[in-house]
Amino acid sequence: MANLLPLIVSCWTHYDKIVKNEHWGYPEEWFPSVSASIGDWYPARSIFQIFIACTSGPRFIMIFLFYLITNKPENLYPKIHAIIGIIRTLSVGGWVYITSTDDHFIHDVAMILYLVTTLPWMLGSISISPDNNMTLKWRKRVMFIFFGSLVPMIYYFVQHKVHHVAGAFVYWSTLTSLALTIWYFPLWSMGISGYEAFLLVTCSPFLLGIKKIRETVSSFPGIFHLLSLLGVASYMFVDPVPRLITISFGIATSNLLWTSIWLKSRNNQIQLERISLIWGLGLIMSNVIKMAWWTNNPIWPIMHKENGGRNEVGLLLGIISSLIIILLNLYNSPNLPNSPNSPKSSESSNSPNLLNDRFNKKATGSWVSAAVGLGSLMFALHSLLTDTTIISRWVYSGYPNTGPQPILSGILIITTMSLGLIISTYRKIVISFPWYVIGCVSCACLYYYPTWKGYFGGLLLSIYLMSLIPTFIRNVVQYPPGKTLFTTMMTYNIFCLAHVWVVAYAFVPAGEYMREHTDYVLFTMMALIGLMILMTLSVTYSRYPTELPISYHPEQKLITAGIWTIHFALDNDMWASEFRMRDLIKDLEIDVIDLGRIIMGNRDFTQFLAEDLKMYSDYGPGPSKHTWGCAMLSKFPIINSTHHLLPSPVGELACAIHATLDVYGKEVDVIVSHNGQEEDEEDRKLQTTELAKIMRSSNNPIIFLGIKKVGYARVSHENDVDPQLRFPSKFHGEGIRGHKYHVFNEPRYYSDSNN
Repeated sequence: MANLLPLIVSCWTHYDKIVKNEHWGYPEEWFPSVSASIGDWYPARSIFQIFIACTSGPRFIMIFLFYLITNKPENLYPKIHAIIGIIRTLSVGGWVYITSTDDHFIHDVAMILYLVTTLPWMLGSISISPDNNMTLKWRKRVMFIFFGSLVPMIYYFVQHKVHHVAGAFVYWSTLTSLALTIWYFPLWSMGISGYEAFLLVTCSPFLLGIKKIRETVSSFPGIFHLLSLLGVASYMFVDPVPRLITISFGIATSNLLWTSIWLKSRNNQIQLERISLIWGLGLIMSNVIKMAWWTNNPIWPIMHKENGGRNEVGLLLGIISSLIIILLNLYNSPNLPNSPNSPKSSESSNSPNLLNDRFNKKATGSWVSAAVGLGSLMFALHSLLTDTTIISRWVYSGYPNTGPQPILSGILIITTMSLGLIISTYRKIVISFPWYVIGCVSCACLYYYPTWKGYFGGLLLSIYLMSLIPTFIRNVVQYPPGKTLFTTMMTYNIFCLAHVWVVAYAFVPAGEYMREHTDYVLFTMMALIGLMILMTLSVTYSRYPTELPISYHPEQKLITAGIWTIHFALDNDMWASEFRMRDLIKDLEIDVIDLGRIIMGNRDFTQFLAEDLKMYSDYGPGPSKHTWGCAMLSKFPIINSTHHLLPSPVGELACAIHATLDVYGKEVDVIVSHNGQEEDEEDRKLQTTELAKIMRSSNNPIIFLGIKKVGYARVSHENDVDPQLRFPSKFHGEGIRGHKYHVFNEPRYYSDSNN
């Protein structure tokens, strides 16, 4: 009732709003997310919170009673189990009473904490509860239903957040079947057969280094989806050789297509993250399908109708999806006069400032780290997470302490993989060194510890690996695709061969060096993943300032200030203008400047300006406050700043920053503001009154940057001004880069003695 009634009420009162996300609305989105239906709108939000509040007492009572029943003096786990239950219950309050609208990050953290603690809570409830067959039976059923429901929940969560891209449930099926069909040949020849060379078809993305091929693949994705389905259709060949050739063609096409999709979205970080999540979701769904077919995939080329295959169904669904993509591509074609959209190719919509071909930009060697990192991650995903029983089999040590069984293991692996995808959106966590250490420790536990200790290490490792997917893909697509993607896939292939070499050492060249050394493979895998992480961290740390900002006129203890409404950092011809802004601010020798209205394209160019000009920066109020925001750059340390939303009853929300600067050892206040539109006179009066109130509250000298001038005057007696305090002379006459002093048009002001 706590979920159902708010869902009904929210659909009745705010249907159009709750089915709308940041990208789509009705009819593309027709069923609301849980967060939208229970947390975004009154009265559904209040109804849900009241129901949850009513259940809080019984929840805590249940935890206490269960502890009394199970507690034994010599047993520590009932106490741990009770603590987990309390944390789990409190986390419910976290995501119920702090909604995604209030604070998306805290809401998600509370939800993840709830899911993570649910796992040991349910397992503990089964393991330490009194012997009662009926109770245990129902506890197990509830647990399976709960974790089983996470799969469609995650699926529809991603569907709600991302635009559907066909092929992710097919890609992993064909990739995992390639090695399987290749293995058939050395298996029967008991040695190297020559067919192992087909593993190199995975390197097909190197062709994207050729611009014409890159453009062709990205322009006709539906056609290439159809071609990749030849891999699914390979089951039609009875002879193993043509079957191998066909599946190889399918995976070559599929690899080419997916990397092309990544590259096409490389300048749209939101779209690229969506595609990366879908790619990861495809891995999860392929695992779910394999669970249902006892670890076989029903569309593999080794399957057919007689042994449980569903190749025809997979092929039919794939063809339908491909045809839909083809039709949508035609519908969005810019050649159609009535087309509502046109494809925004990242190669045709960028300014000359970003170079004609960004693939030729200098990578300074870091493309190698990006490539081997993604290749290592792909191998890790393939070797450990393409079946839900892999990790449980790694730690199995025989009876009586067998560890997790396949069905339970499958549910837990699906859950942790899904959690990893959720965490992947928090990039600061993913690229942090502590998170990498956790990944390494969990990998070591998986390898060195048997049964449950090793298994829990494997669960944590699955979260870690899945969390890396969007970040690693995002890094790789920055670099020239030919050599980068070739290195990526060759790294993956070498690991795949090493994975075999450690076992088949008696039948392969130099096998004695890899004999029984899975630890070599795992160590190298994590080391190369770490190389990618450390590369990302080095980029992050390299951007930290190495020297403190210094004002332009420290000897005279002079402060220069300016204001510039920069209109989204676009110049008159709609080119990004960060570089030109930097040059002008530097040439004008401005110590403190207010930059207005900076949000467009999720660009935070205050980072670039602050780092390049060696200035401190402040920005706010943030986008969550529904305003364009103010930005301030300063050569002087910012001691304190307060972000204000100014009264705006009619027009757009106006904003202001009140900052206290350390100016040559003295505190000086600077106020920057962006008032409302001229059309809303009442707004501007209220905002001016509020700014005056803010200024009256200060005891420091104040520099105010903001209000539209109502008059203009120029002091001409400049011979008395110290030359060191005059405006820069480079803007006299014609000035530089089209910038000049409008008030110094007369020749007498061009002399060295006048400014």
